[in-house]
Amino acid sequence: MKTLLENAAGSIRVGVEDIDSTDAARIVSVVRNIHAGVLLLCKEILVRLSPADSNAVLIRMRTKSVEEPDGSTREVGVGTSTIGRKEIKQRFKDVGVEVDLSILDSLSRIRNDLEHSHFEQPIGAVKGAIGTALPLIVELCKELQEPPRDIFGKSTWDRLLSEKAVFDSARSQSLASLQKWEVASDALRSSFADFQCYECGSGLVAREEDDALKCAGCSSGLETDKVAAAALAVRFEFDEYVSLKDGGEEIIATCPECTTETYVVGENACAICGYSLDGQRCAVCGQSLSVDEVMYGDNGLCSYHQHAAGKD
Repeated sequence: MKTLLENAAGSIRVGVEDIDSTDAARIVSVVRNIHAGVLLLCKEILVRLSPADSNAVLIRMRTKSVEEPDGSTREVGVGTSTIGRKEIKQRFKDVGVEVDLSILDSLSRIRNDLEHSHFEQPIGAVKGAIGTALPLIVELCKELQEPPRDIFGKSTWDRLLSEKAVFDSARSQSLASLQKWEVASDALRSSFADFQCYECGSGLVAREEDDALKCAGCSSGLETDKVAAAALAVRFEFDEYVSLKDGGEEIIATCPECTTETYVVGENACAICGYSLDGQRCAVCGQSLSVDEVMYGDNGLCSYHQHAAGKD
């Protein structure tokens, strides 16, 4: 039976073989295979960190405690089902693997968009996927203490490096143009690296002199609010998942003013139109109103007093 590492290498190798294809299905398979390969590399790291005789506990969806002869207990994996992207990020954090897996979120987005959307020029997404994945692949190989060229083979690795060099040049120019954009929202600024063209799927979104956005990959003019909303969702996806799971509040919400998913709760303002809830309080108790209370409520009341008023 092949190991996870062998499967990871095989998946990425197959993806690279289809880079130059003009067939839409095979273009999608490039990104799907590279994404799958990266996930398998992550799991290989966790398998190696799992205690012996634990059924690779760190990659299992289900675990249980077993009692040792000396009365102590330890966790072991149950069954064969393995964890997904979000759980991998949490396990890396739990065991102290210091690899930036935010790149994995971007790669997952590219794959999902390719599978569920119909880009006019999907090759842009493929180039973006390779440019996005390579730095993460390098970091994961360092954790495995094995050279990438040994894992994937010389021809596959050289092709990946070649594709990334071309992508990096265009990407650097695009990001440099965005950094000159004077935006009030720190959250939006931190999301520039997640900007994506919704026409071709590339990450080569550039700012024009009039602050309009344009894709340097396919030359499409882009709607700023649409690009920004998607980027904020990607940038804060994991943080919001953790916050909501722990009973906290959402991080990005719908703006009551422009109705775009660009209201940054922590900044108390919309990253696009600048609308703010500052000063809006419940007419009864004076409590500050939440975004949802303003967006969906009535008469300037907090949720408690809206509920109370509904009983009268």
